[in-house]
Amino acid sequence: MKVNPPHDTDLLGLMAAGRAGTRVRAIQAINDGLPRELCLEIARRGLADRSRLVRHGATEVCRCYLFTELLSEVDATAATEAHPPTRREMQIAAGLIRDVYFRYARDDGSPAFVVRVSDGRPASMLWPGLGWCPEPRDDREAREFADRIRRQLAHTWRPFRWDRGPAKPGAAPDRGRM
Repeated sequence: MKVNPPHDTDLLGLMAAGRAGTRVRAIQAINDGLPRELCLEIARRGLADRSRLVRHGATEVCRCYLFTELLSEVDATAATEAHPPTRREMQIAAGLIRDVYFRYARDDGSPAFVVRVSDGRPASMLWPGLGWCPEPRDDREAREFADRIRRQLAHTWRPFRWDRGPAKPGAAPDRGRM
């Protein structure tokens, strides 16, 4: 990875810190105003971290910023995660990145369904209840419900800055809502 500005090396240096809390804060500093390659590298290191708190934080960042490049790593990390709530979050994140929805069984065995309703900021999710739709019976029905919910409840305030391309010379700075 090419590292240029000083903040790049600072954030990467924090990922080598001895305290998990410091590494979590480095992951939480990721935003779409930083170079995407830097954010991907920090998230990648977080997914491979020895601390479940850091892995969990990296998973949230992958889900929020739709890091499709790290989808296989999120899946692999979830497969080996020993902490059940963290494993569940990783599975949900992978499903939302891959399919925009995820079906799973709650701890009590009842079915659950979550839909990603944003493709930018904020990274919104919806756990639809019976007011939105009946519980989907299969993936085809889940996809139909998710598509309908996303059409009715699109909740993207702004696209990711990475998706907009480079700023035009002389343009006003981006002050989009976070």
